[in-house]
Amino acid sequence: MDAAQIFAILCAIPPEQADFSHTITTAGNSKTPTCSVYQHKLSRVDQPKTRALRSLPGEMIFQSTPVVPDPVACGRLEIMPECEVTFPHEIRTQYLIVRGHVSGDFICQGSVTLEPGSVTLEPGSTLKGSVAARSITVQNGAELRGQFRIVEDVTEAIAPNSTTWFWRCQNDSAKDACRSVVFQPHG
Repeated sequence: MDAAQIFAILCAIPPEQADFSHTITTAGNSKTPTCSVYQHKLSRVDQPKTRALRSLPGEMIFQSTPVVPDPVACGRLEIMPECEVTFPHEIRTQYLIVRGHVSGDFICQGSVTLEPGSVTLEPGSTLKGSVAARSITVQNGAELRGQFRIVEDVTEAIAPNSTTWFWRCQNDSAKDACRSVVFQPHG
């Protein structure tokens, strides 16, 4: 909930409940986010500086709108329509197909026409960031906002790893949904 929504709710309830709710909603450290499931403060978790990638063979298809806190390597990466996916760390893939909106730094060693090393942006899609690939297809109505390099083979990182930590719920109770609560620092 943002501040405008909280204010609207506080104005709509009786004054004695509004005073209590105001005290509860504004108490504590406002610079540390709260887990939306467990309702406790998140913990700062350091990201290893080894730049080791989490290898995921096969394909990754995103049908939701997450922030993916880990570096990823996969055979095929596809962002579905209506999704907005953010990758704070470099992504390595063989094929990249964007139907929604994605931001990050991508190394593509495949192609969209099922030739390794290509990227395809379909109509209505947006890619923000850096792309290193053998080829890229930007269809009418798609946008590439960033840098693109045509390369034969990529062996090194294309962008520096700027984020070295993130917020994560450290709940040890039985609430499995807490494992998915991750926030990337910003500002």
